[in-house]
Amino acid sequence: MEGEEALMRAAAADAWAGEIPAVFVLATNEVTTLEPPVPFHLCLARQSYLPFTTAEVVDHFKPFAPPMGGGEPWYEHDGQPLRWHVPLGVLFDLHAGLEAEAELPWRLTVHFQGFPATTLLSTANAAAEGWVLNALKESCFLRCGSALPAMSLSIAEQKKLTHALTTNDFREYCAVAERISAAMAKSLGASGLPHSVPVRVFTSPVEWRQQPAAPRLPSGGSTRLYDVLVSLLPSVFESSSSAAPRVIVQGVSVPLETPLLWLHGACSHPDGFLYVYVSCSPPSTAPQIA
Repeated sequence: MEGEEALMRAAAADAWAGEIPAVFVLATNEVTTLEPPVPFHLCLARQSYLPFTTAEVVDHFKPFAPPMGGGEPWYEHDGQPLRWHVPLGVLFDLHAGLEAEAELPWRLTVHFQGFPATTLLSTANAAAEGWVLNALKESCFLRCGSALPAMSLSIAEQKKLTHALTTNDFREYCAVAERISAAMAKSLGASGLPHSVPVRVFTSPVEWRQQPAAPRLPSGGSTRLYDVLVSLLPSVFESSSSAAPRVIVQGVSVPLETPLLWLHGACSHPDGFLYVYVSCSPPSTAPQIA
């Protein structure tokens, strides 16, 4: 068990080390100077969010852009506004697919005008911090039946979490996560198993499903990723005639027989959710389960 936990923590550290090379350009219709600004290159942390990682981008383009006039900067890829409340690694997977096959660097367009308020949430840091904390409360409730472990974080601990997301500091994040885990343990039984595993399954940048996933099956066996997916997407995973989907977690294809609890411990995001992208594009064989 100790060896398994060490492997899971090592995998979690690798997930935090993941970055996406990106290049930002200012929208051509918003350039207010004779010469357009040079693109801005940046490696984006997969575990973070756009508002926490793009302050330098905004500072770089602001002298060349029109005044925001009380608006907010926003970003798009290939004509689609990026819904920043989804973690960056998930956003990239949804828009670009597997990193090994994607066109890199990821090309993003910066806007200072026309904020699509009907599509995007406010990108202000305070709003972003509030969103992450609320998602963390929800995942805590799913895991232990109470949001108190997240609600009881002090202001200093909340700021430490934000700083970890801004600087991509795994150790600083772990200090907060361990505080939450210790508080959750008081609500769990002797087995230490969570009541459910927080999972969000995306099928497109704007379509996702979520339901509590038990860590064990009624038979007593460990719940696999497949068990969750067949429950949420039966038409995809039970049909022998459907093209086999690709299941992507943290930028890589994941075997469907992977134990869900282990996958959550190794690959969940700082809001406590495991994000899974199901791409129903080729290959064309039906999904196979051992």
